[in-house]
Amino acid sequence: MPTKTGVRSEGAAGGKVRERSLDGYSGVVLITQIRIYPIKSITGRAVDAAYVHPWGLDGDRRWAVVDHQGDNLWLGEYPRLLAVTAVERSDGGLLLSAEGLPDLVVPPARGESVPVGFSGLDRAVLAADEAHAWFTGLLGVPARLVWLDDPARRSIDPAHGGLPGEVVTFAWDAPLLLTSAASARRLDE
Repeated sequence: MPTKTGVRSEGAAGGKVRERSLDGYSGVVLITQIRIYPIKSITGRAVDAAYVHPWGLDGDRRWAVVDHQGDNLWLGEYPRLLAVTAVERSDGGLLLSAEGLPDLVVPPARGESVPVGFSGLDRAVLAADEAHAWFTGLLGVPARLVWLDDPARRSIDPAHGGLPGEVVTFAWDAPLLLTSAASARRLDE
């Protein structure tokens, strides 16, 4: 909740309330929504709370869709990715759904480690072949689903502001992205 002195955050299930000053900032910050994107470039889902790791939110962008060279197949070139919903399963796998395709349960990634074209990261783990076929059918181009087994392996590109020891998942430049409601409205103009 906003206060006159900064940010007041209420713990889950009636937990402790903490208030912090926003030194040097004259406004108040209120987080109104948290979204997790299990797979980079797909539709995210709103969550009530999220654990924050040094590399980002728990469960956020640990998976990515790549071509056979390991380059990211991103939303700007493949807008059909927005049709995909992914839900994390308790076993570490995913449940994928998209209009026009059958739902697919993807088991935890245990495939071979393959080269990928993400800055600060050289390899990722292949998902099951069924996931590759599912994304290939969705996008109409050869596609593979990969998993970042250890997010502490990917450093943030220094050209994008990364400092030694800073890490990130398959999110592009930073572990967290905060967007104001005013900025989001401007995108609709």
